[in-house]
Amino acid sequence: MLANKKEISHFVRKDIMKHWDSTAVEILDTPLNKLSYVVFDLETTGTNPEEGDKIVEIGAVKIAPGFRIQRSKFHTLVNPEITIPESSTKIHGITNEKISDAPDICVALYDFIDFAKNSIIVAHDARKDFAFLKSEMKDYTFSFCPGHAETFPHHESKCRQAQSG
Repeated sequence: MLANKKEISHFVRKDIMKHWDSTAVEILDTPLNKLSYVVFDLETTGTNPEEGDKIVEIGAVKIAPGFRIQRSKFHTLVNPEITIPESSTKIHGITNEKISDAPDICVALYDFIDFAKNSIIVAHDARKDFAFLKSEMKDYTFSFCPGHAETFPHHESKCRQAQSG
């Protein structure tokens, strides 16, 4: 049995370290006011990515170390390649016409990850938003872990070629 907070902290940290890479472990040793954050929000066609609902908008802001909001912002509409239900449009105001010329999810995800790199990713309704990100990422061989996201360059070039071609 663990006797005190120090032992519990060491036990939890050791367990976490088995699952995270060196970057994530480094984050654990960094004071919160020394880290960068990206706070993001998604709009979607519904509430359940497992049932085929898709992302239609990604918006984010960066928060620099010291909790300073930066001017750099990220925003993109996303063409989900499915029809947006009227019930969803009533909530977020995004119509099928608005997204007809928007980038597909592949381009939007790569751009978002590029914006968010080296930052802790934060969301208001994190369970839902992360479920959507994970669902969309699986189709493009993204790897997603707490604290950071990774991409594979050879997939990015294929995505960009498809967009421009």
